[in-house]
Amino acid sequence: MVALATMLGGAALSASTASTALADTTSSSRDSYTDTVGNSTFETAREKYGLTKEIKNGTILHAWMWSFNTIKSNMKDIAEAGYTSIQTEPISAVKTVSANGKKFTDNWYYVYQPTDTTIGNFVVGSESDLKSMTAEAHKYGIRIIV
Repeated sequence: MVALATMLGGAALSASTASTALADTTSSSRDSYTDTVGNSTFETAREKYGLTKEIKNGTILHAWMWSFNTIKSNMKDIAEAGYTSIQTEPISAVKTVSANGKKFTDNWYYVYQPTDTTIGNFVVGSESDLKSMTAEAHKYGIRIIV
């Protein structure tokens, strides 16, 4: 039963994500290529820090237990260390159990228990924090993986 629910939930998520992605591409000409490799500011920053052009040839920092704001405030050091991409924690809304509190170090597994598909939770931050962190990453030629 759990497998079926997971499969159906995944199908529903895929369908809603696909329709959202389609709506996003039809409503604007913005895409990830234009924001990164196709952007001269991004390319200049990437070259300044000696980062590879292709993600497959670079190094990914898995920023586990880091908020978007923590990642953002360390972006220069991350670039100088040679990371081409940063993988964040899952960004969906997550389960909270008031009896357990929101202390992430004791409840790290909450991020793997999404409650819906909205962006942002008490671990990583809000959708605006994500956008701000991504803009900062692009200043340093770094890509974000969520």
